[in-house]
Amino acid sequence: MMDCQKMSCSLYKDKTLFYNLFRFITFLLLATNTFYVFGDNCSVKGRIVDSNGNPIGNAEVYCEQGLLESLIQTRTNTSGEFEFLNLKEGPTGIFATTEGMAWSGIHLNLPSEEHIEKFDIILLPPTKITGLVVSADEKGKERPISGAEVDRFAILGTEKIAIPCSKLSLFGYAKVVSNNQGSFFLDKVPQKQPVSLKVIHPEFAITTVESATADTEIKVRLTKGCVVLGSVYTIQNGNNAKVANAEVTIKNTQPPYESICARTNSNGEFTIRLNPGVYLCKAETEQLLSAGWEVKQIANPSGEHLQIEVLPAVYISGTILDAISGNPVPGCKISIEQGGRKSFALTTGSKGKFRGKVVHGQALVKFEAIPGYSMPQPSQLRVIVS
Repeated sequence: MMDCQKMSCSLYKDKTLFYNLFRFITFLLLATNTFYVFGDNCSVKGRIVDSNGNPIGNAEVYCEQGLLESLIQTRTNTSGEFEFLNLKEGPTGIFATTEGMAWSGIHLNLPSEEHIEKFDIILLPPTKITGLVVSADEKGKERPISGAEVDRFAILGTEKIAIPCSKLSLFGYAKVVSNNQGSFFLDKVPQKQPVSLKVIHPEFAITTVESATADTEIKVRLTKGCVVLGSVYTIQNGNNAKVANAEVTIKNTQPPYESICARTNSNGEFTIRLNPGVYLCKAETEQLLSAGWEVKQIANPSGEHLQIEVLPAVYISGTILDAISGNPVPGCKISIEQGGRKSFALTTGSKGKFRGKVVHGQALVKFEAIPGYSMPQPSQLRVIVS
């Protein structure tokens, strides 16, 4: 039998002093294995159109649900419609293209059991970006670098839409790699929109070009950076035990706030090159998780050691309802902190549901006020997760 904990509260509209309370209903903590029953329960349905609103048939549409996850591909019907079923909740990128058009897309944060539909992705005419990859020697003289790869680029508009170039090679697209003269070009970039580029090379630190303009040549300057020798471990019988196949996420705290992912090998270790700076780090497996984001200063060019502890984890889930009508409350923001570190932040969808992964122990659940409702009193709850 799995253990679960329930906590029932209410949510009142801010109409009178009597209703000036902010409480929540159906706050449910579930054991980890319940994720496999409810996890892949989201869907997305939309249309691909041109700038005049005309549907585009047979367009390629892709779905990405994690930096280390494989892409899912589908194509539009004659009405320009597409659909992805059995998706998991969480950050989701949907992007598309067709012959003679640039990439375009949308970034979604799917709440639990959410079914998003009736949205359009507009494809625009394409252009290209050319670039030169260089590195400076000890005397400061720049030399071209071959073999540098544009891992992904992001379209910078009202929202950031990432296009994972490296993953698209499995669908017939050539990898974007610098030649012997250090030159590369990136096509299918939307006209008149700036983009950022993430460039990788095994001998240099991962480098991001914050804002590149189409139809101009950009220069990407690589540095050796710092070698990070990392490992993920958990406590077993009072001893440290390395964790193989753990997903490690490292997020830059400086603009453009890029995230980098790695996976531990059979010995529970990973190696990565980073530029000096302050980073947020976490790791997880199906049943283990870090207790929030760990802050790490990367500064030593001779090498940095990074150890990330993971603990047994469960999924915390719930539904937020209006106490008067009983209807779900969408758009409510919930954040979880553990051990003084932020674990995650969620927003309820149309069904008022949320879910996130936390470690065993004490968790601080924080709520934020939304239009039409008063600020929660108290605005946070301390719960024991087991």
